[in-house]
Amino acid sequence: MQLKTAFTNRSGIEAYICEKAEARHKHSTSLPPFIYPYDLGWRENWSQVWNHGKPVPRGNGLWWPIRTDCNQFTFSLEQVEQKMEKREWLARMEAEGRLVGRMERESMWVRVLKWVPRKMGFFT
Repeated sequence: MQLKTAFTNRSGIEAYICEKAEARHKHSTSLPPFIYPYDLGWRENWSQVWNHGKPVPRGNGLWWPIRTDCNQFTFSLEQVEQKMEKREWLARMEAEGRLVGRMERESMWVRVLKWVPRKMGFFT
């Protein structure tokens, strides 16, 4: 797992965000394919991790080397767009009555989980 992190130049949370981004771009006809800006190829990623014995890392803590077809804010803007899209399909649901037993609570969650993917457009 740590080797994969070094070769792809992405942490676990970044990998999760990239998975969501790739799925979002795949299901949309108007969005171009998602490109992770910090993946510079496995050799360059690996050399950034090990730094080839140089005392100073290539980034300064705020700005890091990125692909030429992206900018420093590509990843942040993707996160903002994901959050905006999530807010669009978010809906307030209110329980009708008191849920007493375990079966009532579980059946309510089954209905919610069936509703969410349809609302997001995965089954239309």
